[in-house]
Amino acid sequence: MKTLKLLLPALIVVFLIGSQSCKKDEENPQDNPPTISLQNGAGYISANATVKINDSIKFGIRCTPNGNTGAKITTLKFDRKFNGQNFSNNFTMTSNNVDLSTKANSQVGSETFTMTITDEKGATAATSVVVTTITPTQGKAINQEPKTDLRDAPALINVN
Repeated sequence: MKTLKLLLPALIVVFLIGSQSCKKDEENPQDNPPTISLQNGAGYISANATVKINDSIKFGIRCTPNGNTGAKITTLKFDRKFNGQNFSNNFTMTSNNVDLSTKANSQVGSETFTMTITDEKGATAATSVVVTTITPTQGKAINQEPKTDLRDAPALINVN
C-alpha cells in the first residue's frame, strides 16, 4: 500500500510533465517580422503592371514595425532585376512611409522589383512586383485610318 501511495503521485507528476511537453509551441510575439505593403492608387505601382519605355513609375512603400517589440525599421533594399542583371540600392530608413520614383526600362521586357525591409533586430519582410515594359505603339492597331476633322479642312466649293 505504501508503494501504491508513492507510485500514484509519481505517475501524476510524469503525466503532467509529459502533457506539457506535447503542447504545440506558440509563436513568440517577439519574433514577428515587420510588414511591408505597396501604396494603391493613381500614380503608384502596387501590383504587376505594364508601362511604356521610359515611363515614370513610383512605388509607395508602407512599413509597419513589429507591434510587440516596436523594433525600428532601419533599412530598405530596393532590387531591380532585368535580363539576368540585378541592380540594388540600400537606403537608411528614417520613416515608415517612403515613395521611390524611377524610370521604366529603356528596353522592352519584364523586370522584377523587390523591396525588402530590415528592422533593428534583424527581422525582414519583402514584397515584389513585375513591371513589363512595352513600346509606345504596342497594343495599337496597325494600318489604322487617320481620323480627319473636317472643321480643319479647306472648303472646296465651286460657285458658278
